[in-house]
Amino acid sequence: MSSFLVYLSAVGFTSLSSFFFRKNLDNSSTNYNPSGYLVLFYTFSLLFSLLASSDIWNGSISWVMLSIGACVGLLSSSLMLLTSRALKHGPAGLTFAFQNASAIF
Repeated sequence: MSSFLVYLSAVGFTSLSSFFFRKNLDNSSTNYNPSGYLVLFYTFSLLFSLLASSDIWNGSISWVMLSIGACVGLLSSSLMLLTSRALKHGPAGLTFAFQNASAIF
């Protein structure tokens, strides 16, 4: 049951993140750079992950898992940067429709 709650909270926070990201771009009257938002978002995600899993400090380092996590983090960061660029230049509904369809696929 706890994994289901983690799943639901991840879905909720992801949708809130996309909503706030879009609203921030809509309300911006100047040339907005999302790098500050992304740095805070991923820093808080990393710190929460390290604090939420207490067993991480007792085990040995798996270099395979560390490299996979680094690759996923880089891909996720590039997805957020490309999403902000798509929201600047295109319709928001179409951007998130493609992003949601790719996640389902």
